[in-house]
Amino acid sequence: MKRIIYLFSGLFILLVVSSCKKMDSTYEQFIVPGSMTYVGKATKAIAQSGNQRVKVSWPRGSDPNIVKARIYWDNFADSIEIDVPANADTISHVFENLEEKTYSFIIKTFDNKGNVSIPVELISRSYGANYAAGLQNRSVLSSEVDNAGNLKILWARADVSSGAFETEIKYATLLGPEKVFKIKSKDSVTTITDYKPGSIAKFSTKFLPDSIAIDTFYSTSQTLNIAAKLVKTGWTATANSAEPAAQLPNGGPAQLTIDNRADTYWHTNHTNAQGNYPYWLAYDFKTALTVTRIELTSRVRFFGEDFTEFTVQGSDNGTTWANYGLFVQKETDVTQSYFLTGFKHRYLRIYMTKGTTIHSHLAEFSAFGY
Repeated sequence: MKRIIYLFSGLFILLVVSSCKKMDSTYEQFIVPGSMTYVGKATKAIAQSGNQRVKVSWPRGSDPNIVKARIYWDNFADSIEIDVPANADTISHVFENLEEKTYSFIIKTFDNKGNVSIPVELISRSYGANYAAGLQNRSVLSSEVDNAGNLKILWARADVSSGAFETEIKYATLLGPEKVFKIKSKDSVTTITDYKPGSIAKFSTKFLPDSIAIDTFYSTSQTLNIAAKLVKTGWTATANSAEPAAQLPNGGPAQLTIDNRADTYWHTNHTNAQGNYPYWLAYDFKTALTVTRIELTSRVRFFGEDFTEFTVQGSDNGTTWANYGLFVQKETDVTQSYFLTGFKHRYLRIYMTKGTTIHSHLAEFSAFGY
């Protein structure tokens, strides 16, 4: 019987000793030889940049004796003391109204006896007007209202290296109220189906200085130049060659290419003279227009005898011409589109250099722009 009592007593003592060792191990990380006690430091601390501010935060940690923390910055010239509640999950503080520059933050935690932790240093930056001044809106390659009334926008690559992550477009809807459409940086094409044609739309690109920043920066809002099919009323068309009579009433004069009819057409002269390339058609808009795209419609059933290569030219006086691209026209009766960049002139000329026969013709010319 005594042996059994001794055996249970020994087991009890072993359990007590084991428990005491576990408790000791919880605290021995904060004790160094010589009886100096360190409080648990701010582990996994982060500093997040912002607009003239920085947020410093860290998990409270496992040391139950921590009661407060002090954060120093500007080489210890400034500091702030914050409470560390026992039931808190995260400790944080936002430093407001900071000058736009890089900062070093030193965190020290304390217990109620004044014991202090090992310092933890964080590096972060406050951003402001200087950073914002360098932000540019995402470039628009084209924006146009299609025949169905949808606003289609083709975007250039977003400047993700500067922190661009989204672009917002504010526009008027068909029903009246304004709406905001958001485009992610990875998206290259946007289609808005409820845009009110003819109304103003503005866009701005959103930036984060770094991946954990607490504030979003916006580039300066910019009006979106939206192209639409231009009204041809009042335009005049001329050509260096035109059939005067044999193709009438549906064919011959250059003006028939801007009558909004696919069954009428311009045709080079074949009665009085047998011409050959180059041929040209010139259009006078009566005022300078920005043209982003043109459409050409070939003559029905005769598209295989059309011009196949041409240059788009622009002029402010109808005499001196600048080139805006060499294009190829396919042999089809389907209307074909050609995009232009940087064109803003009163006159536009289709300068034809090659074709399948000695003659040329065109049913309809249309332009898109603003």
